[in-house]
Amino acid sequence: MQEFRYAGAPATQRRILVIDDEPSVAMLIRDVLQRRGFDVLTHEGGEEALELAARGDIDLVVSDFAIPGLNGLEFARRYRTVRPDVQVLIVSAFLDGETEDALAAQPNVVGLIRKPFDIFELLREVERVFGDREGEAEQVGL
Repeated sequence: MQEFRYAGAPATQRRILVIDDEPSVAMLIRDVLQRRGFDVLTHEGGEEALELAARGDIDLVVSDFAIPGLNGLEFARRYRTVRPDVQVLIVSAFLDGETEDALAAQPNVVGLIRKPFDIFELLREVERVFGDREGEAEQVGL
């Protein structure tokens, strides 16, 4: 699996890891977050994504639930053991009530967004996590 690094914001900005095995979704999220001033890394998923996230320079993980080799619940559980200070936002089309309850019980999972999603909903959630702009994502200019 490949790791991609995209320069968007200065190194002092918050860094977000986007994990999604659908390149078009990962690129959309990356592009929108970069336009908001975040530094964004993307990865396809699995153990390598967990290793990347554990490095210590990630401020938030935005992850699809159905990622190859490691689902979002298992990712959140294992990531919490190495980085309990970093929160995880789950994005997925495949969430049932039982899975949602299990994710909600994870202290580091701060939100669940269903696909297909409104990009402004995602921005509001990210900004809520960081406490930016009182959680208001403006539609003009992203």
